[in-house]
Amino acid sequence: MAHETLSVARPRWLGIARTAWVVLAAAELIVFLASVRAYWLQLNTTCADP
Repeated sequence: MAHETLSVARPRWLGIARTAWVVLAAAELIVFLASVRAYWLQLNTTCADP
């Protein structure tokens, strides 16, 4: 018995939605990493006022 491959046609919007999700997730990761770096620099800043 030969194995049959099932080919399911996926809607075009599914690929667009997946691409948009990846772009948004990458943007969120970049914003998060930038904020962590800024917060770390803020914690390491010595207060000049006594």
